[in-house]
Amino acid sequence: MNLKKIGAFVIPTIIAVAIIAYMLYSIRDDLFVAIDHAVPAYLIIAVLICFFSWILRGLRYKYILEKLSVEITLFKSIACIFISQTANMIIPARLGDLLRLFIIKHESDATYSNGLSSIVAE
Repeated sequence: MNLKKIGAFVIPTIIAVAIIAYMLYSIRDDLFVAIDHAVPAYLIIAVLICFFSWILRGLRYKYILEKLSVEITLFKSIACIFISQTANMIIPARLGDLLRLFIIKHESDATYSNGLSSIVAE
């Protein structure tokens, strides 16, 4: 990995962690009350369902991209879904899905129209 790719990963990650830390800090009292009342088994089931849905959506997204003649690994496809869904929690109006355009363009030989078509198809 070159320095540009590392910076493209590290800087957004630091920003995302800072935003999440600030959000958690601002609701910490309510969060602790909610955690005290949570049922651990339900939390584990919910987390497993979320991970399974990301894997399924990654498979679907890889299939859509393959139909557009874009080659991408399953891991990168799942990562695209995970990143866009995480961004959708922070960015309004599902604009996090547009991040996939840039990720696909950066990680493969796809065009922006391929990326946009894949988002619309999904």
